Amino acid sequence: MELNLRNKFFIVCGGTSGFGLAISKILVAEGAHVLVIARNREKLDQFENEHRDLVTTFTGDVTDSGVIQELSKKQQ
Repeated sequence: MELNLRNKFFIVCGGTSGFGLAISKILVAEGAHVLVIARNREKLDQFENEHRDLVTTFTGDVTDSGVIQELSKKQQ
């Protein structure tokens, strides 16, 4: 199924397991650029290494407002 997501940008929270990982994989397979946020650095590194051209990762818990502020500063 063609979703026309090539070169679109997405943010996926909890992107290293469960639904988040499944969504991240679909987006990458469709050619989308994905910022994957999760708490597990090791799993993030593994996913980023597998999809180096399309994936950027950020380690943190999005329920922590400090993490959101830090992410915002890095993306500017």
